Amino acid sequence: MRWLIYALGGGLGHLTRSVALARAAGQRSVQCTILTNSPFARCLPVANELNPADRLIIIPPEFDRDATAARIGDILTELEFDLLVVDTFPRGLGGELADILPSVIVPKALVHRDLNPRYVESYQLSNFVKLYDCLLLPG
Repeated sequence: MRWLIYALGGGLGHLTRSVALARAAGQRSVQCTILTNSPFARCLPVANELNPADRLIIIPPEFDRDATAARIGDILTELEFDLLVVDTFPRGLGGELADILPSVIVPKALVHRDLNPRYVESYQLSNFVKLYDCLLLPG
């Protein structure tokens, strides 16, 4: 089993949760690839916390929305994975998953987070989250 954990965000929260999830999954022989754009990913020994078969892919945090979306599209096309775990906003950090997610044919899991009701309504997230097969609740 191979998981792609999509952990885009400017801080440590997404990256920290993703590393913890990858460590737990590794105990069940799941190989994980973490995709992040956290500026802290290069500063911290994240790879030391992962299983030897796991990977960390860093999208440069200075990329703008279009460059980030293009790189994500390439990565999702190039990699083989059996589950996509999204640990950011349901549509992606900048909406980049809105066009990509419907074409992802493997099961998709969304890591729960509290969202502003105005954001949920303005992007019709109650409909969009139906693209996910599972909701993970951290903790």
